[in-house]
Amino acid sequence: MRDDRRVVIFYTDGSKLEENNPVEAGIFSSELDLNESKSYKLPSVLSIFFTEAWASYYWSHTLEDED
Repeated sequence: MRDDRRVVIFYTDGSKLEENNPVEAGIFSSELDLNESKSYKLPSVLSIFFTEAWASYYWSHTLEDED
């Protein structure tokens, strides 16, 4: 049985500057056809941990959809 899956390394970063500002999730991968990192604004009630988890979940599902 042949396994056609490939490994893609990507980095995530979650940040929040002030209490009422939105959190941001950033995604970067030098292996993908990204000319720059991608950044997403999320609601301010979310934690940094959640933004990191969201970015990993979002990006892994985006990669699956491209296959």
